[in-house]
Amino acid sequence: MLSMRNSDLKIFNENSLIATVDNYETARFLGEVDTGEYSNTVEWVSRRLGCRGGYKGSFAMTEEDWRNPFRLWSGEKLSTRAGRSHVIAQEVTKMLREIEKETGERIDSLHESESRLGARIFSTRE
Repeated sequence: MLSMRNSDLKIFNENSLIATVDNYETARFLGEVDTGEYSNTVEWVSRRLGCRGGYKGSFAMTEEDWRNPFRLWSGEKLSTRAGRSHVIAQEVTKMLREIEKETGERIDSLHESESRLGARIFSTRE
C-alpha cells in the first residue's frame, strides 16, 4: 500500500455522498483525517438532508451515486432504492456523529436526520 499524507487525502467529494463517506472512513482508518475539511464536508452533506431520494427525509445520494453500483464494505451489492438510501443515511449519520464528537460543535442536520429516522423506526403504526 502506498503511504498517504493528509494533503493526499480528500474527504469531500461534491459529486458523491457515497465517496465522501468512504473517503472519511478511509482517512480515519489510516489515521490521517484532515479536520480542515470538516466544515466544507458538513456543509455540503447537510444540504443533502431532505433532498429527493433520501430515506424518510434523511440524507440523499447524488445522481452519480444512483448511477453506480452500491456495495457494502463486505462486498454485498445492494440493488433496491430503499436499501441503498437507508444504508447511506445510516452511514452519513455515523460520520456526522463522529465529526460532532471530535469538534464539539453541534451539527443540526445530524439531529434533524436522527429525529426523522427515529420517528419512522419507533413508529407504533401497524
